Amino acid sequence: MNRLTEWCGDHAAVVNHHENYIDRLAAYEDTGLEPAEVAELAKAKADGRLVALPCKVGDIVYWNAGLSIRVYRVQGFMIGQDSKFRLDLGGFQPVYPWEDHIFLTREAAEAAIKGANCE
Repeated sequence: MNRLTEWCGDHAAVVNHHENYIDRLAAYEDTGLEPAEVAELAKAKADGRLVALPCKVGDIVYWNAGLSIRVYRVQGFMIGQDSKFRLDLGGFQPVYPWEDHIFLTREAAEAAIKGANCE
């Protein structure tokens, strides 16, 4: 992203008038985040500590259990001893790459079963 401003002593000045800086400022303000929060998120991202969760606690997910689909409610999230991200599905925690077996919609799980049966 190209900077729109430059620090001139203790204040900032607009240096790039070719960008639509009003739209960019409005998009930032729409986030509802304060500058310190943005800086904290940027540091976490740079440090490899920022994770975008695929769903939220309480969501329903669908497990492709081979020939059937099992339904679970997400209880939480965790990082395993192997540093891999895991969903807590109420005592059941997929140990393989969960993205291949856990789906956010029944349709996606059914499609995965159909695809596996066609091979």
